[in-house]
Amino acid sequence: MRHVNYDEPVKNLPDAFAKHKDSNNYKIIQIHKESVDKQLKVLQNMSDSFDIDKAYGATLDLWYGEKFILKRGLMNDEQYRICLKGKQMQNATDGSFTKLVKALAFVLRCSISDIHIVESETSNSIIVKDIPLATLLSAGFTTTQVLDIIKNLLAVNVSISEYGFTGTFEFGEVNDYDEDNGFADLDGNIGGYLGLMERMIL
Repeated sequence: MRHVNYDEPVKNLPDAFAKHKDSNNYKIIQIHKESVDKQLKVLQNMSDSFDIDKAYGATLDLWYGEKFILKRGLMNDEQYRICLKGKQMQNATDGSFTKLVKALAFVLRCSISDIHIVESETSNSIIVKDIPLATLLSAGFTTTQVLDIIKNLLAVNVSISEYGFTGTFEFGEVNDYDEDNGFADLDGNIGGYLGLMERMIL
């Protein structure tokens, strides 16, 4: 079976036909290709709109925002997406640790094993010992906004007594130090961020 070249369709013509970019054959076939590509892109965007992690722009507002009754306000797409997923999971949690962890994993797009929540000694409260920080930082969320998302997933009258976020900072066997930027990793790149542990006043 002859291989069909979809990326450069003009090459599917027999050698008897002109195929260079200035030829009419190339121009006509290229117009058709670009038209098909645009249609395929529209179809792909329509398919992506049913996936909240791929939807963007007005689709998030019109499809998901109205569905979950949540206005965007000044949030960018990534912030809005996380809040929408949090709103969506409010109806899927039953107050148990298991459902809470699954809900947070869905919202933060991380593994269930990355989230550690335990019962606090304080009555009707929990300790968020560890949740991934990278997704939240990339979205531009503040600690207060993160805690609000978690609180909305908790059962009524349950609060957070302590919380912790994982950082990426660590010491290696060999470190370079720059007084303006701090320590470098083993590859010589300056970077990393500290985690955070805080006790809340209930």
